[in-house]
Amino acid sequence: MNAKSLYYKELFIILSGSPPKRIMSLGVDVVMPYLFGLDRSGGWKNRFLEILGEVFNEAPWHNCRVSKPAFQRFASNYRKADIFTTEELDRLFKPENFSSYQFYLFFLLCLSAGIRLGEVRAVRAKQNRLV
Repeated sequence: MNAKSLYYKELFIILSGSPPKRIMSLGVDVVMPYLFGLDRSGGWKNRFLEILGEVFNEAPWHNCRVSKPAFQRFASNYRKADIFTTEELDRLFKPENFSSYQFYLFFLLCLSAGIRLGEVRAVRAKQNRLV
């Protein structure tokens, strides 16, 4: 089942509830409390409202004269990516955390030199100068 089908399934649950609801009764006062009660992300709820809007836009083609309510959008809570603290790096980059010393050096070189994985794979022992 694709993502859009899941939204339609959720919309079907609202429409076919007990008692079944007609599209004309799906105002802000019905839909928003329902969405607030769901344990879903703000992005999911916004997409649900977009699909519900598609249903309202399609209604006139089926001889249903109904105006689309002005639903408020939900905030999407995205955390900004953060960098590791020194303590986190100390805990992560210990030789005993890796399956071999080679992998430890591999990832330590990525971290300390700021180079990409492909560049690290191309490094040869004769290129390293320990100062």
